[in-house]
Amino acid sequence: MNNVQNIVSDLGGVLLTDDDTGLVSKSTLTRKLLGVNQHDLESGWEKAWPDLKIGKISEEEFMRLFIGGVGKEPTEKLIKNLKEIWRKNVTDLPFLNQIKKLKGKYNLYLLTNIGNEWLAFKRTKFKLDDYFAGIVSSAQEGIAKPDPKIYSILINRFNINPGESLYVDDLERNIVAAEAFGFRTILFESLKDATTRLHVLNVEE
Repeated sequence: MNNVQNIVSDLGGVLLTDDDTGLVSKSTLTRKLLGVNQHDLESGWEKAWPDLKIGKISEEEFMRLFIGGVGKEPTEKLIKNLKEIWRKNVTDLPFLNQIKKLKGKYNLYLLTNIGNEWLAFKRTKFKLDDYFAGIVSSAQEGIAKPDPKIYSILINRFNINPGESLYVDDLERNIVAAEAFGFRTILFESLKDATTRLHVLNVEE
């Protein structure tokens, strides 16, 4: 029997490309622009991302830390170019269209680790507010998944019963945190697997 009333999804890596796409994971342009290797990019990301995702720094400050973290001078031109690269590489993934079709039958929510400016860009580009009844982000709350506090914020803000809810994420640590609250979960690994799991749970259009 299906008693799922709510579907909560991660954003990057599930519905849209990951935030490091373009800057790190698909980084040919970034490596060429900065003249560094893949290891350098990953190191720069790790220095800058933790503070961006909990709202301690702005996108501008992130870019300065990221560029400085790879050993380069964060000029205004480099910052501008990297912002453009990031935006050009943000694309939707096939699962987004599948989730959109569930609007009306289920209450849809987002729980995502993301910087403020990046979320604002995605909300506008992909019209997320047309489909999702609520969005809880790490930067707005100052807390990131898998900290249990951010799941509690989601549950309390939107009066969600985890026992009537499904949570989808591509990171196992976030899935484990959701399961501790009683969510049914899907560890997103591919569109095919996620679709199969939805059918098993009788979550359909």
